[in-house]
Amino acid sequence: MDQARSSPIVFFCDRPTFGARNWALLCVVLVMIHVSVFHADDLMRNGNVVTLVAGWTLLAVFVICGPRWLRNRIEAYRGTPYVRIDERGIWLRAWQSLDWIDWADVWRMELQTGSNYRCITLTFRNERKYLDRATWIDWVPLMAANALARAFDWVGGPRSRSRAIPVADSLWLKLQWDQFISALDPILMRHGIPKLEAGGLGKGRPSSLWRVDERPSALVAQFPQGGPSLRRMIARLVEVEPAMAGDFVSAARAANPAQQESIGAGLADASGFFTDKATLDWSRDAEAHIQAAMNAAGDGTRAGWARARAQTTPLPPAE
Repeated sequence: MDQARSSPIVFFCDRPTFGARNWALLCVVLVMIHVSVFHADDLMRNGNVVTLVAGWTLLAVFVICGPRWLRNRIEAYRGTPYVRIDERGIWLRAWQSLDWIDWADVWRMELQTGSNYRCITLTFRNERKYLDRATWIDWVPLMAANALARAFDWVGGPRSRSRAIPVADSLWLKLQWDQFISALDPILMRHGIPKLEAGGLGKGRPSSLWRVDERPSALVAQFPQGGPSLRRMIARLVEVEPAMAGDFVSAARAANPAQQESIGAGLADASGFFTDKATLDWSRDAEAHIQAAMNAAGDGTRAGWARARAQTTPLPPAE
């Protein structure tokens, strides 16, 4: 498949080292697992329930994630690239059985930062497509994450619409991190893929990975001719944060006709995204946000909405 793609941008990472601290941590984990499995009765009699639960939890994590972790380390020593990107998609060594992930299938990306750590995660628009591709090494961790997320939803945690997978982090890329971001930025901008700052929905507004003003009016102004890129960006931003529909309708009042049409079409695409998931409470709430915004839309925005609704085929991916 790689041969059919235009030359991808390849990023390697420093070959990993497994220092004394990591070996010590691994030994502690293995000891806890051994004690929890082979001395469970003694732990129960002594009231060490927390140790018992922690040991069995570590065992589950080790069984689920261990094979994938080992494969990733082996591939790193073999010199397999950490990540590849091109105009069509992204390939990740850590999730290599998913093959190339098309940008058209990326819902959003999120940047998480710490004092000495930065990480980017990716959320699918069509998760099932990639689950069907995955081998058991990748499929088992993905399904385990899905099960945990659904359990968290059930006990009253924040509702999650789709699970994210890690793309890259600064600990692996080290000095190449800034080069990676610089290569990724323009590609994401052309494909209109939004990104959330750490904290996620409810704690901050969506912003763009290419570091522009996040106000809707400023985003619209970057595309004076409107067009598919603006339409795609608006659709995905509203899919991430439906409350932004009203902001884009307001921004359209000061926009030119081409921009207004693209705004209306983007809102129609986002509406269709939620309509396809109408059985879910969060989807119905999101659809209500968009419909309320469109009730106050101008003629140009309504025209773009109507044309998009009349289309029988989805918006094609970016060239």
